[in-house]
Amino acid sequence: ANPSASEENSATAPRTTSSSKGVLPNTSEMTTDQKFDYYANVIEQNGGRINNKPDKRNLLALRVETDADINGGKGAYDDRMVMLWQDENGTKHVREYKANTEPSAQYRNRYGEDADGDGKKDQGRLMAGSYEYQIGHSSTLGKVMRPTESTIAERDTNHDGLFNDNAFASAGKSMLIHSGGTSNTGSAGCQTMSPGEYDRFWSDLNASGGPG
Repeated sequence: ANPSASEENSATAPRTTSSSKGVLPNTSEMTTDQKFDYYANVIEQNGGRINNKPDKRNLLALRVETDADINGGKGAYDDRMVMLWQDENGTKHVREYKANTEPSAQYRNRYGEDADGDGKKDQGRLMAGSYEYQIGHSSTLGKVMRPTESTIAERDTNHDGLFNDNAFASAGKSMLIHSGGTSNTGSAGCQTMSPGEYDRFWSDLNASGGPG
């Protein structure tokens, strides 16, 4: 699931934390069970289904609206990825990671789809909703997670770095989850984390059993 931070369900919402152009939930004072229940609620509110089978992973990405031109067009890790699962004893586990869910302007006009027919490639990002991913490998990116089905992305057709043009086009299975750079998100529309954060994510993903 990948909702904007402003779309989170507020029934059990924790305090929020300011970010560049939005807010993320501050879960620092919540127990693991409270975090799990809160994040699971957000997933379900966005059309997802929690897999409670032992060690099966559930992922959630929370987005802060960020201009693609931030950081000189190299993007910012101001979003959050969350991993939820229950072990064979029913114990709940939650991991949180600094992440990015939007393209950076460095790839403008190089990657994307022409959503408005003007002959120019329009950058894209995943919309709020629910998606299924599987573990994969890329010859250039290494360890990745890849959508199991084609996705529709919202598009920046006027190329101003903002996604408010009400334009959409298929992204196929190209919206991956993968490692970015230390000060460069390396994203043309994928969801990325810095190398150290991604290593932690990948380790947690495969720590026990099959992630599903």
